[in-house]
Amino acid sequence: MQYNNLWDYRHSAKEILTKEAWDYLEGGAGDETTVQNNRKTFNQYSFRPRIPSKAVDKVNTDVNILGVRRELPILLGPVSPLQLFHSGGERAQVQAAMDTDTIAICSGHSLAKIDEMGSWNGKKWFQLYSTVDAAHNYEIIDRVCLAGYEALVVTVDAFHKAIRDRDLKNNFKLPAGIGFGNYPVKSYRTDGSIELLPLGWDDLTKILEYSAIPVIIKGVLNPADVKLASELGFAGVVISNHGGRQLDKVATTLDILLEAGDVSRNGFDIYIDGGFMRGVDILMALALGANAVLLGRAYVYGLVVAGDAGVSKVVSILMNELSNAMKQIGVSAISELSPMLLSKNNLNPSI
Repeated sequence: MQYNNLWDYRHSAKEILTKEAWDYLEGGAGDETTVQNNRKTFNQYSFRPRIPSKAVDKVNTDVNILGVRRELPILLGPVSPLQLFHSGGERAQVQAAMDTDTIAICSGHSLAKIDEMGSWNGKKWFQLYSTVDAAHNYEIIDRVCLAGYEALVVTVDAFHKAIRDRDLKNNFKLPAGIGFGNYPVKSYRTDGSIELLPLGWDDLTKILEYSAIPVIIKGVLNPADVKLASELGFAGVVISNHGGRQLDKVATTLDILLEAGDVSRNGFDIYIDGGFMRGVDILMALALGANAVLLGRAYVYGLVVAGDAGVSKVVSILMNELSNAMKQIGVSAISELSPMLLSKNNLNPSI
């Protein structure tokens, strides 16, 4: 089969996976309204291109990520358990990130050990789920820093076990041999999931002060929290609704990004995830001020089909679409983008 876009990969992934694995990947909380709205939101924004001063035939997709210029505004976000979708698991994610010169954000719920993943070549961040064992959280941070990860991504929107109807109907359980490689036994619930510890601002500030590497908060869905994270000295936030998997009927990330546009950006990054499937989707987020986009389900489709090579191809397709879209609207560099190039619902003269 010829894979021209991510929808082609999605179609094949659905045919390859078991129904239980597919439902786990695609499913969301409640009525899955948020899952659907994450995609629908992109249809609410429209480009308003200006005629450029000169024709654009080459584009520069460089972005600033943690103070470093990088060519790709795409990061491979944390997904677990990746072994459910391909035997390559986290190794394939990290390999694809290295092959495409981007960053792999390794999930705290990975099967692979922190130290093992840290030894693999490539740029890596580590995503922390806070367990009920507070001391263990700081032990993890120590291991992450020693293993060479470049940033710590602390998730704040998944403390409580979500109610996902698809998984309940399927009586979903992780297959034997697929689990979590970095948690003590006392952190496990009777059903095999991990009991997590809710974090407040005091807890997050302590983590920030303790960590020897930059700390990013993932799961922010309120512009006031984006602003506070900036003021407290965090390296950035990921505007995320967890792909609609934790709580239904919450705000879509693109709308929150729009509202957070006036936050001071001096040394503070804003990343975003939530339903990105096309290069034009990424272009919208960049125009609204995102430093980069995190992929989740999107790269898993490629992983299912062809392992790390499939993930690399997904990134390549998106970058080709992004570059083409930039040429179409007459923008030669990401730095030239602004919210003025967009309108919402075709009603507002500008955002």
